[in-house]
Amino acid sequence: MDFLKPALIFTALACLVLSGSFLYVWIAYTRRRYALCWGLSWLAAVPHLACSWVLISAPELHVVQALDQVLLVANAALMVCGCLDFVHGRIPTRTVVLVALPFLTWGVLAPLYATEFSRAQLPNAVLLGGSYLFTAMSFLHLRRTRRTRGSLVIAILFALAGLHEFDYPLFGNLAWATAIGYTLASVLATLIALSLLILILEEARADVEEERARLRGILDALPVGVVMFRRDGSAALDNAMSRTMLGNTATATPTTLQDLAGRLLVPAEAMHRRASHDSPMARTFATGEVCVPEEFALCNPDAIPRAVLVNAGPVHDARAQLLGVVTVLQDVEEWKHIERQMVRSQRLQSLGTLAAGVAHNFNNALTLMLGHAQLARHAADLPSMRSRVESISQIASDSVGIVGRIQSLARSRPAGARAESVVELAALVRDVVELTRPRWLEGAKAEGVHYEVRTELVDGVEIRAQAAELRESVLNLVINALDAMPRGGRLTFEVGIDAGHAVLRLTDDGEGMPAEVRERVFDPFFTTKGARGTGLGLSLVFGVVERLGGEIAVESAPGSGTTFTLRFPLAGSGSAHSAMPEVRAASVARHVLVVEDDPVLRNLTVEMLEQQGHRATPAASGQAALRMLEGSDIDLVFTDLSMPGVTGWDVVSHAARVRPGIPVVLVTGWGQLISPTECAAAVERSAAPIQRAA
Repeated sequence: MDFLKPALIFTALACLVLSGSFLYVWIAYTRRRYALCWGLSWLAAVPHLACSWVLISAPELHVVQALDQVLLVANAALMVCGCLDFVHGRIPTRTVVLVALPFLTWGVLAPLYATEFSRAQLPNAVLLGGSYLFTAMSFLHLRRTRRTRGSLVIAILFALAGLHEFDYPLFGNLAWATAIGYTLASVLATLIALSLLILILEEARADVEEERARLRGILDALPVGVVMFRRDGSAALDNAMSRTMLGNTATATPTTLQDLAGRLLVPAEAMHRRASHDSPMARTFATGEVCVPEEFALCNPDAIPRAVLVNAGPVHDARAQLLGVVTVLQDVEEWKHIERQMVRSQRLQSLGTLAAGVAHNFNNALTLMLGHAQLARHAADLPSMRSRVESISQIASDSVGIVGRIQSLARSRPAGARAESVVELAALVRDVVELTRPRWLEGAKAEGVHYEVRTELVDGVEIRAQAAELRESVLNLVINALDAMPRGGRLTFEVGIDAGHAVLRLTDDGEGMPAEVRERVFDPFFTTKGARGTGLGLSLVFGVVERLGGEIAVESAPGSGTTFTLRFPLAGSGSAHSAMPEVRAASVARHVLVVEDDPVLRNLTVEMLEQQGHRATPAASGQAALRMLEGSDIDLVFTDLSMPGVTGWDVVSHAARVRPGIPVVLVTGWGQLISPTECAAAVERSAAPIQRAA
């Protein structure tokens, strides 16, 4: 049996190589427990073969025989544990019974008919053969549940190895059978080990693919663009948002670092704040540090530049070597638009607050000026004096209109503070076209200029608004459009419904606006017309649209014309606002209670009422008015709103309690800021200054 020792040496070396391969795969590629169990199983086979070497020369050494049995148990147990871990669970009981039945049969019958050699080798055969057959059944079960490639081949190899172990007690004492058996065992062991290695690597690759798919899903779900660049500047990976932002398709060539850096432009307003104009990616490659987010204008072919925040960070390998740079692109164009709207709204709100205060004070002065002028006009004897007084009165009356335009900047008025009605947009546009006809038709012809006005109107589109206010806003847009086409052109009106909103669109094919003008077009006092413009037209339009709960947007580029798009809630989407009743001239003499804390205004109002044939009783404060309302014959209350202590609202409430039904007139310079619901107890509201009826 000289061939046995070389065969044992060859088999032991093969087991060492296989064990080392499994353990290396476990350490380097996967930390799964089955790889460790299989590696230790093949490692336990090496001392088992060493014991077999010793027993060839000294079969009577019982200690070596016992150690050999322990190593066989360890080899089989580790193999079975690895298989159970690989199949993620336990083998069905029916399968265990089918595998165990041949073992039991062999264990009962073999001692009765086998030789002494067979009986000595029977435990080894049962243990190893049973473990191999159990492993084969495990991989067959795995093939049905997980469809792992190669599992059938491994199951067949394990089954052959198990059956081969069962024949050893019968033929192991035959020289020719032993030589063939050891050769077959070595070949089967090598094939099994290689198949298991391939299976482990396949499992590891599947894990990597699954992790890669999970990472791809996470990256594509991000609302920001992510691009990783290698050290040579080529793109290693990107996500769906980055492809959208950079104008690439899913199959397009990835953007290079140089391409992206060339598309990022530093905004002009940020040039003086940047210490370096290099791209964040270049700085990260140079320093290896994370760059703070910076704003750039991302320029794509055939697209309008968009504001983006760009930051970059290094990517290192396990040895802290720089692999590349990951770049994050965040589109902030919407944020910038919202920020500009907020700034514009705050600016207009501040201006409106200032304008409202100025208008209120100016109204008080106009009340005195206009009242005294009207009284003087009726008292004047000389025609020349009457003419001068009438001039003063006319100037004061014109100033009232100026105050009204200033008050239109006070954009903090609630919606209910306006006398609104249902306005049909198509009809309003037709009115504006007719109103401006002298400008774009007759006047233009006189100057040798031709304008083409087109209307694409959908009838029945209704919103809630002040018709005059909205008409003036559209007029402002038309005038601006005509001014933008000094050599003539086309002006198009469109009215329709989009996404549940009424849409009014005005398009001209004039000179267009650069980006810096487009950004400031709604700012108060900003104008490109020089001395011909006030800079208030479009800011007033913006204020009107916003007060109506709508939105206004402008699209323009140099040489491409301009489009203003106005969006409003439809009339049916909001509650109706009742109009304020107009002040009516009294037809019969009344007893009027005049409540005013300013003595000059109080006396002036009393005098004007008395000239109209009424009896006027002055009250210097709201407290005095409350007393006079008790048990008096007053027919009408004429009260200022803003008074110290007891205000005009208190007078209204008290009059409603003690004199139900008595008319109350509120006199205030803030009349446009008061809603009809607040005036429910007052039948009239009069905006200062008060003018005497002619």
